Amino acid sequence: MKISKGKIGATVAVMFILSIPLATFAQPAQTGVLGIPCGSPETHPCGFNDLITLVNNIIQFLIYFIVVPLIALAFMITGARFILNPNKESAKTLAKEQFEMIAIGLFWILAGFLLVKTVLFYFLSEEQKSFMKFIFDVS
Repeated sequence: MKISKGKIGATVAVMFILSIPLATFAQPAQTGVLGIPCGSPETHPCGFNDLITLVNNIIQFLIYFIVVPLIALAFMITGARFILNPNKESAKTLAKEQFEMIAIGLFWILAGFLLVKTVLFYFLSEEQKSFMKFIFDVS
């Protein structure tokens, strides 16, 4: 079955039109523009704490909004390959290997994130922990 360019263009246009309400009803970020936690030099000049907050915002964005959806998409594509090729043993073996590699990659991403948080939490003093409370989400 061949899909024409017109159908693809129409699908993209419809998806764009349907996604407009998502952008219009979005709430502004509490930290400022594009995750930058400091404002104008008169009201709130940027400092070291704001730099650390910005780095934390970037890491959380990458993990929660980039890595997790990509991992889910990779699992779906690999699962589709596994289901759509029931008679080809080589395709099933390749799909199983891809499942393993995706799971191992997700494990290392989350393990690295957890390791950094744990080491920082263990070695920091109480004053430093209160300074970095936004990273650890500890009250």
